[in-house]
Amino acid sequence: MKKPILLIGLLILGIVEWAQISASSNTEHEIFSAEAVEKITIDAGFGWGIFGGSVYNGNSDYTITQITVKLTPSQIIGTSSTSPLVAERYHIDITVPPLTKAALSMPLDADGTLEFLWELVQVQGYRVSVKSN
Repeated sequence: MKKPILLIGLLILGIVEWAQISASSNTEHEIFSAEAVEKITIDAGFGWGIFGGSVYNGNSDYTITQITVKLTPSQIIGTSSTSPLVAERYHIDITVPPLTKAALSMPLDADGTLEFLWELVQVQGYRVSVKSN
């Protein structure tokens, strides 16, 4: 008797997942305005070759689907480097609905760099309808 229940459960999960994919594919993605970006808080840092932390979306009318960060290796005081410090942009896919927080984790190339400066370059997502009471 457990097999039919399991199959029904899997079918329901499949329908829910399909509905979520359909809903997100029908939305128009856009680059967030400066005003919308100001409502986003990112608490992130580096450790063990990973750029990680959390993203809070303070917007009530946007869902975040991607952030772009620029990472620049830091020059450690008292050391010298013959190679120039090159900044790279990383596009991180992340879904953060309005007024929620999500975890952020992105592995970095293991080139031995221990410290980076990071900067939020761009945020993308889509507008959601706000329910009024």
